Amino acid sequence: MRLQVGPSGPVRIVVSTLAEAEFLLPALLDLGRSDRPVNILYGLPLPRSAIPRLSALSHALGPRSISVLVDDPAQVPLIQTLASQAVDAPLVFIKIDMGGRRAGVTVEGERMAELVAALRAAKGIVLAGLYSHAGHSYAGRSRGDALRMLGEEIGALGRGAERVREGFGDELGLVLSVGASPTALAARGLADDVNDADDDDDDMAAEKSTLTKLASTPSSTSNNSPPEASTRPASPGPT
Repeated sequence: MRLQVGPSGPVRIVVSTLAEAEFLLPALLDLGRSDRPVNILYGLPLPRSAIPRLSALSHALGPRSISVLVDDPAQVPLIQTLASQAVDAPLVFIKIDMGGRRAGVTVEGERMAELVAALRAAKGIVLAGLYSHAGHSYAGRSRGDALRMLGEEIGALGRGAERVREGFGDELGLVLSVGASPTALAARGLADDVNDADDDDDDMAAEKSTLTKLASTPSSTSNNSPPEASTRPASPGPT
């Protein structure tokens, strides 16, 4: 984990089980003592059974240390319960379904509108942003495939952000958190080889151009401090 989070800056991890988070707690406490903000994203839509253990982690790590995913209006009261038991309200990310059909809401669906309305009406909710994990990107056969999927991820979260702002207003800052391993690595490579455009074929150049345009839109301006930020790559997550 220490290699993943690096020597400085915020410490943000995604876990798919609470046992992972509890196992890592001593290391996270040690990192926090170095004045590094620590945040754990529980990478599954919140179940009631997770609330006591997430609350305990919050009390151990301090304010703004817990993030959760939501993909259904029925989960909103559970987030409020967690907020009442934890040190403070967790940061909430709407989980967007990128085609895997394992979890999440589609940005064009009616459930997305219902979820935004439920979050807007709830008290004590800190909506931080939107989250995607394009698990089916592992089936890609080339870097071009990964870049195309990355573009779909960014585009879907951008459209989702617009639906959120329809309910909350334009003043709400949102983190757009994207990246399964293939798409996250494609994004890193895109930044590394900007000067190598002459070596690209037409399809690759087109994908890079599309991604550059997406990254320059207001809904995806780069910043690293949630919840005011707008875009950051996600750690590879489980859903």
